[in-house]
Amino acid sequence: MTMMFDVLLAKPVGKRINGSVTSRSDGEIHRGYLREFGLQLLLDAWRDKWVATGPLSAETEAEFTELWGLFFGRTVPVDSEGYVLDEGTGKAREPRVKPSEFYGRRVLGGGMSNGVRYVTLESEPEEFARRAADIVVSFEITGDEYWPDASFEIEVSDARYLAHITSAEYFETAFTGGLPYF
Repeated sequence: MTMMFDVLLAKPVGKRINGSVTSRSDGEIHRGYLREFGLQLLLDAWRDKWVATGPLSAETEAEFTELWGLFFGRTVPVDSEGYVLDEGTGKAREPRVKPSEFYGRRVLGGGMSNGVRYVTLESEPEEFARRAADIVVSFEITGDEYWPDASFEIEVSDARYLAHITSAEYFETAFTGGLPYF
């Protein structure tokens, strides 16, 4: 069963943002992963173009894309023969290499989207958690500690991680703070 949560984020102030989360089902937030949950909420707000109304720098945009791939598993473009493409140029890497040779057992599967073939790599939860600890300085419960309904405050290491949130915003998420494991 997918757990859904309503999230309300206030307009950020400096490196801090306040918010609340309310369960729409019987789901609970993973208490052991608060920094990871904070980063998941910021990434979900970034992916939701109705919420993310502020521009991010190219550096932060690339970092968020990388973090999303660490959490869900990155997609890597391949050509019609199955060779890994350079993501910047769209041409085959030199020397030509198959995904299984380059990424080993991390390759989960593949597909096609908008005419582009790709393979999907497994997620990297340990790296996601490490990066979350660098970005989210703290995730504090500021209201009732009864989960899954709670108020919170996220503090980030740099205000650029909040630049995409320019006003109070509401959205729904299936994130729980848990990390994917395969």
